Amino acid sequence: MFGFDYKKSPIEIREKVAFTNDNLETAYKKLLFDAKLKEFSVLSTCNRSEIYAIVDDAKSGEEYLKDFYSEFFNIEKEKLADYISVRRGKSCVQHIFEVTCGFQSLVFGEDQILGQVKDCYLKSLEYDSSGKILNRLFVESISTAKKVKTQTDICKNLVSISSIGIKLLEKNLGCIADKTALLIGVGKMTRIAIQNLISRQIRQIYLANRTRKRAETLAQEYNEIICVDFKDRYKFIENVDIVISSTGASNYVLQLNKFKESYRNTPLYVLDIAMPRDVDPQIDTIPGVKIYKIDDLEKIAEENTQKRQSTKKKGLKILNHDVRKFTNWVNELKLINIIMSIQENSKIVMGEELDTLKEKLDGIDEKQMEIIEKAFYNYAKIFTHKPIAELKEFIKDNPRYDDSINKELKDS
Repeated sequence: MFGFDYKKSPIEIREKVAFTNDNLETAYKKLLFDAKLKEFSVLSTCNRSEIYAIVDDAKSGEEYLKDFYSEFFNIEKEKLADYISVRRGKSCVQHIFEVTCGFQSLVFGEDQILGQVKDCYLKSLEYDSSGKILNRLFVESISTAKKVKTQTDICKNLVSISSIGIKLLEKNLGCIADKTALLIGVGKMTRIAIQNLISRQIRQIYLANRTRKRAETLAQEYNEIICVDFKDRYKFIENVDIVISSTGASNYVLQLNKFKESYRNTPLYVLDIAMPRDVDPQIDTIPGVKIYKIDDLEKIAEENTQKRQSTKKKGLKILNHDVRKFTNWVNELKLINIIMSIQENSKIVMGEELDTLKEKLDGIDEKQMEIIEKAFYNYAKIFTHKPIAELKEFIKDNPRYDDSINKELKDS
């Protein structure tokens, strides 16, 4: 795994290396064209930008991905160096399992990440960029996340980035009841924000989205929502106490100059939970305006994690068991590859020796040559039989041995 996450990289870096709807296809095509990775999948969320890959050599793979990020996002490698996270082998496996289960999220246990990992997996299938190992890695991590959700209390009193953001706004406003808000975007985080605002008796919500029909569909579920045209979003800034933006836009949806023209010097709290950011950070310099970004929610999120340590401990027990199961499968797979390599190499060596012998033998007929060839290949089987048999027995004696390996052993 090579990438950037909220624990090591500030939002100013993460938004520069974010894979969005606009550039994800281009990224996959370039990675496929370069053909430096045997398998790969791209995971991009508000808190992380990561590429999972199978490579022949870890060091050269890391250097390639470092060059890729630098070139693709047009950022000097030196400016990224301090923020890069790299994980290999079991550490990488452990990481993706924890990510999928929500253990590595800013908000512990949040379930949006599970859907994002599923999307990542499906996207790699769509582009045929993943293979035997990564496909199983993602399927197993998704399966484990579902198991953790059903066998622990991780879904009890579930919180999210949106709900923590509303809690932070409430802390600063004192009370959300009778306030008004402008929400931009209609994704899952916006929906959660709406539910949290309404539960706190907000008076009015104005909802803007590039596709008005989607906003109107959502508005039908709540009496407190009034849909407005996306192009008119600035007009409502002077009438609200809260602005919450969460879109998939590549550029700012609230720009400094247009914002200044609409703002009327009344206290205004802005919650930007998009990645890349929706709100020009310079707006935070305007007197009376306060912007909260994703990274500002970390303290409240940490309090939530501390309260749920017992749930995390139980979930990790399930997770660690499944991580061991997967890594054992990978090791068994390596042994099968060794067996196949022994068999293939013996055929090549026997073939080369036969060619040399044919050149040296004169006056030998075709039937005699067939006898010699048969003897050579029988000797090859005899010489390789014992090591191959012992490798197969080693796998079969493993208590975590499974049917998929059994089938491959028979085939080999």
